[in-house]
Amino acid sequence: MILRMSLMSDGTPAKDIVDPGTGSAGWDAVWLGIEEGICAFCAEVGLTSGQLLALTGGRPTLVEAVGKALRGNGCADPQTREATRQRLRQAWDMGNLA
Repeated sequence: MILRMSLMSDGTPAKDIVDPGTGSAGWDAVWLGIEEGICAFCAEVGLTSGQLLALTGGRPTLVEAVGKALRGNGCADPQTREATRQRLRQAWDMGNLA
């Protein structure tokens, strides 16, 4: 829910992120979008997702559990993927300015 609110803060309407009426299948698409966005960012900067997460103390147990629960065979939400990639890129670029 926190990630969804974060994406909405960019002005993306909630209905364009995931239709709440789609149930867990909708959240699967959002989760896959987040994971793909992380992978896309990592590919841009030459890191593995493990290396990126190590910079923040590793992957929290809760995140790992939620990922396993929500991960399905569906397609990633492309807007979530791009929003995740862009947010990571912005943070990366700001960190490299210092």
